Amino acid sequence: METKKYLSLIDREMAQMPDFVKEYQLETRHSLTTSYQYLTEIRRFFSWLIAENLTQAKSPSQVLPSDLEKLSRSDVMLYLDKLEHSRNKQGHLNSPTTVNRSLNALRSLYKYLTITADKNNGEPYFDRNVMLKINSQFPSLYKHLELPGSCLRSSHVHRQLEIPVHGLFGPKICRPLQRARPFFF
Repeated sequence: METKKYLSLIDREMAQMPDFVKEYQLETRHSLTTSYQYLTEIRRFFSWLIAENLTQAKSPSQVLPSDLEKLSRSDVMLYLDKLEHSRNKQGHLNSPTTVNRSLNALRSLYKYLTITADKNNGEPYFDRNVMLKINSQFPSLYKHLELPGSCLRSSHVHRQLEIPVHGLFGPKICRPLQRARPFFF
């Protein structure tokens, strides 16, 4: 997509955001694509907060930093579970990439609010970063590795699966090791 189009989309998202998200956007150095995607994920999260009555805001632009400060790990996990089990515009379940993008956008916002921001006499908006308690459920870096005991969540592999296992994010399927590839960090 061309630069002008992304700038237009970013402007449209920014018009729906509270001031602290506008500050976040100005102070972070993401690519245009990442900025747009993160803003849409933040808006989606704020809309969920409103729908779940976890804020008194009536629109995403009215969400306050204090609304984010008081969220528990369970609240965020419920959001990720809802996101994972929601359908996208094409009618498919959201992919692990979508869930990870949302998680990364929220982590970035929380990092800004708890570390980077310099608002309250040199202090951030708040100190408690609930996102530090959330593990990545779908590490895309390793999604093609088949390691001993690894669980696969891909629907296109579903027919080949052998052992169902139920977890917090819904059914996961484990299958015997086919090939183990060594990997290094």
